[in-house]
Amino acid sequence: MPDVFDERFPEVVERAVANAVRDWKDDPWCIGYFVDNELSWGGWGDDPAGHYDLPRRVLAGDGNLPAKREFVRLLRGKYGDIAKLNIAWKANLSSWEELLSRPIELPAQMTDACIADLSEFLVHFARRYFSAVRDALKKHAPNQLYLGCRFAPRPMEVVGEFHFGALDRGMFHGGLIPVASQKERDKAYRAYLHSVWKLPAFVGCHWFQYVDQPLTGRFDGENYDIGFVSIVDHPHWELAEAAREINGRVYVLPK
Repeated sequence: MPDVFDERFPEVVERAVANAVRDWKDDPWCIGYFVDNELSWGGWGDDPAGHYDLPRRVLAGDGNLPAKREFVRLLRGKYGDIAKLNIAWKANLSSWEELLSRPIELPAQMTDACIADLSEFLVHFARRYFSAVRDALKKHAPNQLYLGCRFAPRPMEVVGEFHFGALDRGMFHGGLIPVASQKERDKAYRAYLHSVWKLPAFVGCHWFQYVDQPLTGRFDGENYDIGFVSIVDHPHWELAEAAREINGRVYVLPK
């Protein structure tokens, strides 16, 4: 994960985006871009320590880390007195300077106030990241869309891609969110899209991916039944027809 609070970050992003869109920005068949893949937004655990792995690692840095300086700035603005932070976190810090200068290892069992502060920083971090990418794309590809990025760890503060797989049609792995059958993929897809449309902050959602992964595994061994079509381009009709029907009613469905 890049340190998005490094003052050089927006410049690096803009340079990368400008190079990436050069050959595609005027292509009418290109509707937009995904930027980055499976960044380390968190750990894999469902517990708070795993969920908030990113801000925990920021705190474990020293004052040379721009993200650490930004986190301390936010905490100081919120609490004012280090004693108030100590009470909220059940910590024993002598000063804001100590918090900034030395690595801070949080315990696995954190207070509710500490978890809330980690959550707020993760939102702040994500807003900085996505804003920098959006601004660069608006400048260099103004007639195309920013389609977001793809996720592996996916804290709720950041959200991510989705899919549903099943094993009733010759595959050996149902993906990250398996269901019982192809018909159940139909139902799960419809339910997920309804949930997206009910949330005003969402402008769209991204299914991963168009085609099933190879039965014998791709380069890293993944062999998920998660496509709209098989590897020989045969549609999974249950899912394809569900997508066609429900997306065709996107502007008339009740919220």
